[in-house]
Amino acid sequence: MIGQEKISRVNRPSGLINLIDYIVLVFHLFLAKVFGYRTVVINLPFETQYPYLFYQFWKGQEFINFAEKLKKVFGLSLYWQNSYSAILEKYQLKNSSISWDSVPNQIDLMIDIPSLKKTSKKQPRIKTAFDKIVNLKGEQIKAVINNQEKIIRFPKLASPLSPVQKLLVLG
Repeated sequence: MIGQEKISRVNRPSGLINLIDYIVLVFHLFLAKVFGYRTVVINLPFETQYPYLFYQFWKGQEFINFAEKLKKVFGLSLYWQNSYSAILEKYQLKNSSISWDSVPNQIDLMIDIPSLKKTSKKQPRIKTAFDKIVNLKGEQIKAVINNQEKIIRFPKLASPLSPVQKLLVLG
C-alpha cells in the first residue's frame, strides 16, 4: 500500500503479449474498480523493455495504449513497473538491460530497485543505472520500490537526486 491507498498488481500470465493479457487486464481493472482500489501496478511488456530481444515492439506499445485508455474508463491510476526479479529469472533476462528509450513518455512509472540489482551486480552500477533512468524518465517516475521492498511515492523526481532521495531509494 502507498500510505493508506490500496494498490493492486496485475500479474500477466504470459511473457510476451497475447490475447489472454488483454482479457486479464480488462478483468483486473474492472475488479480493482469494484473493490475500491485506486491504483493498479502492471509490469511493462517485455516487447517494450527489451525491443532488441523481442522484435515485436509494436505489441508492447499497443498493449500500453490499450491499458492507458482503460485506466481513464475505470478512473484508476496505473503505474508501469520494470519487471520484478522472479520474472527476470523465469525468462532468463536477469543480465539484460532495459531499453528505457523505448518506454513511452506519457505513462507513469514505478521503478523496482531490487530488480535493477539483478541486472547490476555492483552497487555503483545500480546508482549509475538509477541516475540514468531519472535523467531520462524522471518526471514519469511516480513511485519507487526500495531495497527494503517499501513503496516510496514521489510527487516529482528529477535529476540530480537529492541526498535524501538517494538514501530513501538506494539505501
